Amino acid sequence: MAFKFRLHARSGALRFVALSLIVLACSQRASREEVVMAYEASSNSHDIDSLLALYADDIRVEKIGMGPPLEGKEALRDLAEYDAALRTTLAVSLGGTGKDTLFCRIVETNDWLETVGLMSIQYDPVYFVIRGGKIEIIRAELSQESIESVNKVMSSLLPWARENYQGELESMMPSGVFTYDKGSAEKILMLASRWREKNFPVDHRTQRK
Repeated sequence: MAFKFRLHARSGALRFVALSLIVLACSQRASREEVVMAYEASSNSHDIDSLLALYADDIRVEKIGMGPPLEGKEALRDLAEYDAALRTTLAVSLGGTGKDTLFCRIVETNDWLETVGLMSIQYDPVYFVIRGGKIEIIRAELSQESIESVNKVMSSLLPWARENYQGELESMMPSGVFTYDKGSAEKILMLASRWREKNFPVDHRTQRK
C-alpha cells in the first residue's frame, strides 16, 4: 500500500521554526527548555536531519511497556520516518527540571490513532536528559487513561489481524519485537483502515487536516 503524504501550507513555516530553534539549541548557551522546544518543532515538521542533530550519538529512547529501548541515531532515524509516515504531531507541556533533566507531558496525535478512533494519547511523565546541548535520554510513559484506551482497541484489532493478516504482522515483528520504520507505519495504517471498515462500516469521522 503506497502511503500518500499530504502537504500543507504551514509545512514551510514549521520547518523555518524548527531550523531557527535548532540553531538556538546548538549554541553553547542553549537551555534544556530550548532544546526540547527544538525537538518538538523538528518532530512536527518531520525534518529528520534537524531532529537527529539534537541527539547525542548514544541517544536512548524508552517508551515504557512499548518494547525495548531504541538506541543510536540510526534506530532513531527509522523511528522518525515511522512518525513522518503517520503524520505524528506532538504537543509538549514543559514541567520541572533536575540535574541535566527536564520533565514534561506530551500529547501525541497521528493518522493511526485517528483511524482507530482514539484521536490522541498522552505520555505523562516524560523526561529528557540533556547534556552539552544534546539529548541523551528520552523516557516516556503512557498515562493510565491512554493505556486503557489503547488496550481496548488492541484487544479487538490484534486478534482480527492475526486471523486475517498474519503475514503482515510477522513482517513488522521479525524477531517478535515491533519494528519502527516507514514500512511498518504503512502496514499498521493499512491494517487499522481495514479493521475499521470491517467493524465500523458506517463511519462519519472527519480525517485530520
